Amino acid sequence: MKTLIFTLFLTLTYSFGVAQNSYLPKIDSVQNLLNTQPKDDTTKVIRLNDLALLCSFDIQFERGILAAKQARQLSQKLNYPKGEGLYLNFMQLLSGDSYLGYYDYLNSYLGYYYYLKRPLYYADIKEKEEPNKLMELFPQYRDPEKVIAKLLEAVKYFEKNKDKDMMAHIFGAISANYQMLNKTKESIEYTDRAIKLFEETAQPELAFMVMLQKIEQLYLSQKINEANEVEKEAKLIIENTKTAREKALLNFCMGLMYAHNAQNKKP
Repeated sequence: MKTLIFTLFLTLTYSFGVAQNSYLPKIDSVQNLLNTQPKDDTTKVIRLNDLALLCSFDIQFERGILAAKQARQLSQKLNYPKGEGLYLNFMQLLSGDSYLGYYDYLNSYLGYYYYLKRPLYYADIKEKEEPNKLMELFPQYRDPEKVIAKLLEAVKYFEKNKDKDMMAHIFGAISANYQMLNKTKESIEYTDRAIKLFEETAQPELAFMVMLQKIEQLYLSQKINEANEVEKEAKLIIENTKTAREKALLNFCMGLMYAHNAQNKKP
């Protein structure tokens, strides 16, 4: 009887371990392909992006980001424009898990920006986006507390390497996850850190998207005057945006923010 109970215990423990690490065999498989066929070509770009996605699903954020950055650099070296589209897809996921598009944009305006930007990019290169079957493996739920802990681990690496761009994106993702936990104070802290770094790296459109997230957070905290001040900063970015399409995109996202805040106003 004791042997039977022990066997059942081992079986359940093994099953639980497999369930918890269901992405690891796929990650190992892609990594093996990269190791055995290391030629710098478009196939490598695709495989690196696959690795980045799977690592992101498995909340191995540092490894995933590094794979995505390597894929982007290689696609630029090869003059392979589709690599940029793959990178935009990864950044959308990293910035707030808004993979469902419109209905998830409130978790992260930054993620929603990449969601809107991607089809425009493919239109520019006169190509259609090819759906990645790996997206079917995207986890339906991940504990925001665990995601935040892993993001904080990842940010240490990029801080050490003075990669302000990736630090800003990670801070934006941390903010979005705190928002999911209704921890508005902590969420605002990380929006501020993301905004600062996006401004320092001369990426005003990304700073703008995080500002919209902050306005939402301030409205939820009934800090209307502070929200109005951030709104002024955001409007200034729109005014200084020279590209007509980019200006239209920023205006569209601000309109969504207005609509959502109006919808959630207390009677």
